Amino acid sequence: MEDMEGGDLSSLSMRCKRLPEMVIKAYTTSILKGLQYLHGNGIIHCDIKAKNVVLGFLGEVKLANFSAAKRISNDLLDIHDRTLGWMAPEISKGREQGMPSDIWSLSCTVVEMTTGKVPYLSPEKLKLTGILDCNLDFLGKCFMREPSERWMASQLHRHPFFASAHLNKYFHQVLYSTIYRLLNEKSGLIP
Repeated sequence: MEDMEGGDLSSLSMRCKRLPEMVIKAYTTSILKGLQYLHGNGIIHCDIKAKNVVLGFLGEVKLANFSAAKRISNDLLDIHDRTLGWMAPEISKGREQGMPSDIWSLSCTVVEMTTGKVPYLSPEKLKLTGILDCNLDFLGKCFMREPSERWMASQLHRHPFFASAHLNKYFHQVLYSTIYRLLNEKSGLIP
């Protein structure tokens, strides 16, 4: 297994209390790319959360902990133990666990990056302050109660939430320096 010296996204989110918006966009973009790859290959991660996203010092982002992952089949997927705060409503009702459940968990991860807190509350009860309307719309596409209405990873990747990430040619340079600074400040390597 590859060593990712930046730790996990949950630790960083909780230490920072709230990640900068451009960092949230970058990490979400990377997670979506990972989900697109997995879903395109018929795999559901089944446990997307910030704790299962590992970071490198140069901005690398990787999904981790595939112990709950399932290959998509025509049969109902087994319901297994998952972290309740990130669990899609259809799973708690014993319905099929599919690609939309990964999308629900992704949105919970975005909430965690935005608030620095574990998303124990239902989306209706979440009070998300400091989030632009565009970002709320993005979360709304992910938090659809009916799985068939949730956007797929490929659709979400084109959402206006990511517009500045795709258009700004300096985005990645600024992003990586910000991520490097955050990781080093929070680890105590930079005074």
